[in-house]
Amino acid sequence: MVQVHFGVLIVSQIISSFRRLNQIVGMTADYHPFTHEFRGETATRIINEVKGTNRCTNDITSKPPGTIEWE
Repeated sequence: MVQVHFGVLIVSQIISSFRRLNQIVGMTADYHPFTHEFRGETATRIINEVKGTNRCTNDITSKPPGTIEWE
């Protein structure tokens, strides 16, 4: 949850992220290249249907250097 400050008004909203990985071998994986249209439709649906969400990202981090789970 991120708090955004506008003067004295504090707005707390949720930032959601989605990622799909194509596993190459046990220790490496590459992100799946979603189409721009799919990413836009998915982000819009998440923002509209998940209460409190006002931002959606698409994580394109491969493994390595990233990990499968966010820590």
